[in-house]
Amino acid sequence: MANMLDYLTWRGDLLLRQDGWNDIDALILANLCYCDLRAAAGLKLKDAPPLLPEAGAEGLMKQHLGLLKAAGESRRFAEVAVTDSANNLDAAKNIQFAASVMDAPDGMRVIAFRGTDGTLTGWREDFSMAYEKPVPAQLSALEYLAGMASGFQGPVMLTGHSKGGNLALYAAAHAPREIQDRLVAVYSFDGPGLDEESMTSEGYERISRLVHSFVPQSSVVGMLLSYHPDYLVVKSTEHGLQQHNAYSWQVAGPRFVTLSDLNRSSKVVDQTLRSWLKECTPQQRQTFVDTVFDVLGGANVETFSDMKRNIPATAAGLIEAARKVDQETGRMLTQIAGKLVMAGAGSLFDQLIRPEPNSKPR
Repeated sequence: MANMLDYLTWRGDLLLRQDGWNDIDALILANLCYCDLRAAAGLKLKDAPPLLPEAGAEGLMKQHLGLLKAAGESRRFAEVAVTDSANNLDAAKNIQFAASVMDAPDGMRVIAFRGTDGTLTGWREDFSMAYEKPVPAQLSALEYLAGMASGFQGPVMLTGHSKGGNLALYAAAHAPREIQDRLVAVYSFDGPGLDEESMTSEGYERISRLVHSFVPQSSVVGMLLSYHPDYLVVKSTEHGLQQHNAYSWQVAGPRFVTLSDLNRSSKVVDQTLRSWLKECTPQQRQTFVDTVFDVLGGANVETFSDMKRNIPATAAGLIEAARKVDQETGRMLTQIAGKLVMAGAGSLFDQLIRPEPNSKPR
């Protein structure tokens, strides 16, 4: 089994001018954005790792820093320069936004938008997409794209993992025409879909041919909104919500190993969320989301990891939220929340599992 780190070992010696940009390159830069690159602004990737020491890093952040080191040591990415990096986390304004700009020797400017960082603020903003449009991070992404594209006349690529993929899509769809004309690709890796208004806009129609959307076979995050672009399904070595970790995504050379369809658990999640969006009013959605996160915040739950460690507080939040809405809506939302939690843990559909379709390289 091979992932994007193996890709750097296999093909990291090939310069971008020798072998052009591909989907795996875009995924790598989308994940490098999880590193706080503000201290590396003005430096090339080969010089950035010492500024972000791995000592004390755990879990995903340790993987991201390892990826940064591997990219900086490769001929393919060593000369890529970090031009700018931004990071804004403000719980009072319900915003979690971060992005980085990386300029390649071939003249490509890549703007990578960071996904949800695991804080309660980040996840609250994600779920706010169900009733609020645009959310603060989407407006920040559009403003950031406008600022980073102005004064630069070359080609621009947008990329992002998780919420970062949604931000890339939103910024591309709503950017001025003169910026859209310089976009060469827009990548969303298991990112929530756009709202219907954005998906049916003239702006999205102009950039739709540039969109590359990928989800793992048990996607949960990528199914968070009803309206999302056509996607390819990537084979993952993990289960349930853990498939959101892009280091589990399988590659063959410069391409992903793909499957013919989502598995059944992900389809049920998709259908469940569509039902929620269809049957609840925006006000009902907001009441439920606000109540859940207010209760969790009051229980000293600050991160997604805290939710997993503090199941009683998480359950209390769901129950309290259900009480704030009418009986029928509360019953439905409690069932939905239960399905999502269990689907993410990979346990709800164990009895339904069948052999997955044969994988194939894209």
